[in-house]
Amino acid sequence: MAHLSYAATILGALISLSEAHAHDASEGEKNTPHNPARVLRGKTEESKEVKPRRSDLLNPNCDPVYEDAYHRECESFCTEFFDVCVNPNFFDSRMGWDECVETCAKWPRTKTVVSRPPATFVHLGSDTFACRDLHLWEAQVADSPTNAAFHCFHSVADGASICSDSTIKGKTPYEHLRDGACTHRHYGYCDLSDEDTIADCMKAGITDENLPSVLKMLPPTVEILFLNENPGLTELPSGTFDNLEDPLELKAVYFDDCNIETVAEDAFQPLRNLQVLSLNFNKISVLQDDLLDLPELRTFTIFGDPTPTEDQVPEFGPGGGRKPGMLTSDGFTDKLFRGTPKLERLIMYGNRGIDRLHEGMFDGLSMVDTMFFVFCGLTNEGIPPGVFEPLESMVYFDFQGNFFTELDPEWFGEWSSKIERLVFFLNDIGPIEDRDIFAGMPRLKQVYLDQNPRLDTIPADFFRKNRLLDTLTL
Repeated sequence: MAHLSYAATILGALISLSEAHAHDASEGEKNTPHNPARVLRGKTEESKEVKPRRSDLLNPNCDPVYEDAYHRECESFCTEFFDVCVNPNFFDSRMGWDECVETCAKWPRTKTVVSRPPATFVHLGSDTFACRDLHLWEAQVADSPTNAAFHCFHSVADGASICSDSTIKGKTPYEHLRDGACTHRHYGYCDLSDEDTIADCMKAGITDENLPSVLKMLPPTVEILFLNENPGLTELPSGTFDNLEDPLELKAVYFDDCNIETVAEDAFQPLRNLQVLSLNFNKISVLQDDLLDLPELRTFTIFGDPTPTEDQVPEFGPGGGRKPGMLTSDGFTDKLFRGTPKLERLIMYGNRGIDRLHEGMFDGLSMVDTMFFVFCGLTNEGIPPGVFEPLESMVYFDFQGNFFTELDPEWFGEWSSKIERLVFFLNDIGPIEDRDIFAGMPRLKQVYLDQNPRLDTIPADFFRKNRLLDTLTL
């Protein structure tokens, strides 16, 4: 009988099929069910009390005081990381202490305060320390090994496609911000750095009234613009960027955690070379057809907090906390992405009003490799036939936290041959009956299907074609 090695050292902690695959089993063994989610079971420890931290925009090369601050902060992070993620064998324990601290020190910091437990839902900044620290805390207080392992995966390395971002000239926008921290100079409402190519206008008291003046003051060399956490911004009307001296120079713009409700259809039209657009944690309910007529756009994100309670919703706080996503399926059409042929990352997270996709809405998106419709309101009835077929470059496919009742084999086909990470946990998916549902995904490495109460087992034979599979959660 073929041996299925359950390796606790694998992220997700739950199963390794690399030693011997089910396709090597005898005919009578091919339908042997397994339940890897039960491999790591045990009592949940009480969450440990963790001292508050503060993470500011620091660069250890600027001043010895900053270097010491980084060292102490990263020692704290790595102590928790080894305790929560490495020692339980969620990660390869060969990673040493020095490597952890060195890696931590390289993550960009923002002006957002990081506290324990997080007072806010901090995904601001993609590849920043704040994002990884949030996931480490989530792992620390997780109610199961499966959940802990999942969040450990986001807390280090490349951030598992969440705590990461598109690169511009070899670095993410926040890495550019970090590396220019020693050269910044205050100019108007903003701090300019890296030969005036980065404009940090976060927490600057910018409002609808003074935004035109702020943009007019910026030099024509600005390529990356941060306007995060300016609650006085409530709209982006036509002509928003007309005051920029050289709008074609702008490559990335962040409006995270403002109070923007409306965006004019042509608000971004002057930005013909824009590659990154982030509208996370605002109050936007409508994205008009030509809003994203941006031929160079590679990343588009619109996050919301997926877990606010009724009494929290009116209290919009910094860091994205208590700001549910307001976007609905009625707020956009199938034409939304027709002007983004180079799009690679599409993140629509925490918008419960997205209950269906529109037929043809992904037409032309052959370069998208990362797609997140996470904690939305999607159902099986809301997925039109063939809607995913244009996505022939897909690698990270994440639909966790929706309302699916079936993992439909009709969703997948030739387009899904490059998928490495398939995430559908926290839905209501029932038993999977199609033996070939994963057969067309030869590069599949991680499958997350836990927290689907009606899905207990999957026959090992279903993964006979997935020789690279190292993680499965149920």
